[in-house]
Amino acid sequence: SCAVGDPLLGELRKTKLHHTWIVIIGMIVIAAIWLVGSWWLGTPWRLAFLMAPLIVGLEWPNIKWIDDNALMQVIPLLIILLLYG
Repeated sequence: SCAVGDPLLGELRKTKLHHTWIVIIGMIVIAAIWLVGSWWLGTPWRLAFLMAPLIVGLEWPNIKWIDDNALMQVIPLLIILLLYG
């Protein structure tokens, strides 16, 4: 999600697309990544529908003291640990 989703959302922000379309495209791409991971690695498929809006939402805030790439990896990991750990 971070390797594909972050650059995709960054490039889509530079276009003249409406904010809603950027969010929808980002969520579809990230959900597809998680669904492929479910098929390939056996992770629960329900995580695709939880992680897609979460990861797109984590991309938007501009916090000076933490990078969005770190948030896109740490927060989903914490949620998976809470749900399945």
